[in-house]
Amino acid sequence: MNVSSVLYIFCVFLQKNADRLELKVWGDLAMAFAGNSPMEVVKVDCFYNAMVGFAPLLFDLRSTSNIGDVAEKLQEVWEYKNRDANLLNNWVRLLSFYRNN
Repeated sequence: MNVSSVLYIFCVFLQKNADRLELKVWGDLAMAFAGNSPMEVVKVDCFYNAMVGFAPLLFDLRSTSNIGDVAEKLQEVWEYKNRDANLLNNWVRLLSFYRNN
């Protein structure tokens, strides 16, 4: 199993049982599979940082959420972006890794 497989499994998991508490476990698991490969470590780092930054939208919204709830979660993402200037770059890099593979 490689890092891409672990990240793919995590994405499938997100669709089924999204739980913010398990995000760190999946990040640690993916990092363990990355080993000493610099490119794989970068992929995992981008993935984990993007997931943490967008966690309010990924984990906290429910089918019963209204526009006010969405606006509140977007504010949380924006506040995280202000603390981590690389959030959007990590997201773009993450998407490019998978677009090119």
